[in-house]
Amino acid sequence: MNRTRPIRRAVLLAASLAVLALGASACSAASTGGGSTTPGGTAAIPVVAAENFYGDLLSQLGGPYVSVTSVITSPDADPHLFEPGTATGLAISRARLVVMNGVGCH
Repeated sequence: MNRTRPIRRAVLLAASLAVLALGASACSAASTGGGSTTPGGTAAIPVVAAENFYGDLLSQLGGPYVSVTSVITSPDADPHLFEPGTATGLAISRARLVVMNGVGCH
């Protein structure tokens, strides 16, 4: 089992979020539909995470610069049985970053 691949993904994710947070702090305020703003007065980056684990991680990394929505919020839920609805589609369409995991993700 190759254990370096998950570590590389985590490092890449952290670096990507850092770049997005810096870019958001440098940009002027723009409406994201959610209405949340950062301490600098700019709009928070809308982010969607497939599972609550990723949402928690993104919230910790992005802090006040991201507005995170987790699609599957229960840690006991089976993601293979998930049926998306219109609210999920709307959240994903408004997101500037979507974090998901799995085979066949495009």
